[in-house]
This record gives sequence, C-alpha cells and structure tokens, in this order.
Amino acid sequence: MRWLQKAIREAIALLPSSAQLVGCIILVDRQERGANSAKSTVMELSEEYGVPVVPIVGLNDIILWMEKKGGAYAEQLEKMKAYRAQWGVTSL
Repeated sequence: MRWLQKAIREAIALLPSSAQLVGCIILVDRQERGANSAKSTVMELSEEYGVPVVPIVGLNDIILWMEKKGGAYAEQLEKMKAYRAQWGVTSL
C-alpha cells in the first residue's frame, strides 16, 4: 500500500504551515503490510505522523459482509481472500 503512504504524504505537504494535522480518514483500509515491518500501512502512517488514521471500512469488514451475502459474491470473495493472504497483515 505504498500508494497510500505517498498519497497521504502529498496531501500533508499541501497543508499550510499554520495547519495542525489531527487525524486522517481513509475510505478503505486494505489492511496490507507496511513497507518496513509486519505492521499495517495504516499503523505505520499513524506512528509516523502521531495522529489516528481511521478507515471508513476495512478489507475484513468487506469480506465478512460478502460471506454473509452467500454465493452471489463467491468469485470476488475468493479473490479478496487470496489478496489478503498474499499482502495482508497477519494481525491488526
């Protein structure tokens, strides 16, 4: 999720010097491993800037919702689980 780190850094750079960053809201947390650790990218960003980084929804939330809906999303669900297995953090 290096794109998220880059996007947030670019957005922060646009803030006026008089602004104080108090948090960051992201739409979807893919819950991917960060660049330099077993922590998630969201955890790394929160530590780097010392502010909460709060997602509207996380990948696990989406997967749980799809599982409850049953077979209608079976193909997409398996792809999302494979993505999480390959790129996701093991614990949050």
